[in-house]
Amino acid sequence: MDEECNMPLCDFEDDNTEKQSETVEPEKKKRDKTSTSDCWRYFTRIKEGKDGKERAKCNSCNKIYITCGRKYGTSHLNRHIMKCVKRKSEDVGQMILDMQGKLKAKKIDQVVHRELLSNLVISHNLPYKFVEYPELRTWINYLCPDAIMISRNTVKADIGRMYMKEKIMLKELIASIPSRICLTSDL
Repeated sequence: MDEECNMPLCDFEDDNTEKQSETVEPEKKKRDKTSTSDCWRYFTRIKEGKDGKERAKCNSCNKIYITCGRKYGTSHLNRHIMKCVKRKSEDVGQMILDMQGKLKAKKIDQVVHRELLSNLVISHNLPYKFVEYPELRTWINYLCPDAIMISRNTVKADIGRMYMKEKIMLKELIASIPSRICLTSDL
């Protein structure tokens, strides 16, 4: 005979009650798990409505959402967090320290962005269409989504303005020289 069959009946019942107590604890954990979602940092649970369903209120815009059961879950709350216009948050990846050691958002100056892009085209003798390359636009958008890419016509106009500004500065520099200048060219 097997030894398992000779076990007293009371030991078997004790094992069964231990298993039952083990199954009760995970169910308790499941109930507590409903409030582990990140969205609960931005929402407050409020009382049930007239229809008996639980509700949650956005801490920023005070909009109310139904949150009871599997049907409603927290996905719609997470989507609201991304769209909520009154929620104040900064992407830490887009922040820098200012001179006082405080965090501030890194903003792109579009004028400087255009000037640097024009200097790149000039210094490397690139075609104007370079700024419209899809790979370049994807890369710039990845680095900074706030940067607005310009067209080849805008680059052409910017380079024309830069040329005129440099031409005027060169004329003023030549006019300010007290002696004569002799320009020669070797063709």
